[in-house]
Amino acid sequence: MSYYSEIEVDLDRLDRCEAFRTARNTIRPGFVMRRANDPEFIAYRQYIAEIERYTENEDAMRAIAREPMLKIAFFRTFGYRGEVEFTLMPEVWLRDLPLLVIGRDAHLGYGMILGTGQVSQDGSGVRLRPIAIGARSFCNQHAVIEGGTVIGDDCLVGIGSSIGEACRISDRAQIGDCARLGHEVAIGERTVIGHNARIGNGSVIDPDLRVGDGARIPPQHRLTSAGLFPLLAGRLAA
Repeated sequence: MSYYSEIEVDLDRLDRCEAFRTARNTIRPGFVMRRANDPEFIAYRQYIAEIERYTENEDAMRAIAREPMLKIAFFRTFGYRGEVEFTLMPEVWLRDLPLLVIGRDAHLGYGMILGTGQVSQDGSGVRLRPIAIGARSFCNQHAVIEGGTVIGDDCLVGIGSSIGEACRISDRAQIGDCARLGHEVAIGERTVIGHNARIGNGSVIDPDLRVGDGARIPPQHRLTSAGLFPLLAGRLAA
């Protein structure tokens, strides 16, 4: 039996397993308490253990990335609901596939991280939040995208860049290499964020602007064509 066939047989076995299907159905937005005797946490850990058998096996993920039908079988088995019409490079950190929406012809670069499940600061549980990446958006190698973030169509996410929780990146925006976006940042259409730029938590960058390489935008500010202004509860301060 070929290696491809072995993967196909194992995926089929999982899909037929009632306990695994139950575990897969627990993957939804919310908070899972890390209690050893909690049925939801037990089911979540089962799902993670099964998907890690693949995502931590470089040979298996290379085979899945190369063979279209195998890629479809993998994503379907682990609960992905959208079209599997995107490029998947090796060593992408994937978990919680029911929480992903990836547009047609998008590119997931080598070694990037999709942080749908994140342990809470106090370690009491795991917060599960979806991530959406639009059609034809190109996410470069080692980029990090955290939960609750939406990236529009035709965007560029640079090498080694980091996009925090609950960000909104509008269509055709570009995030430069090694740029850092905090949590709840909004980037307007066609805006370019330069290499090594830093955008603070809760800040808003209007459409059609350019933030230069190495620039710093403080938290809770809005950059417009007229300048940089503080925000107060999401609005321009008086």
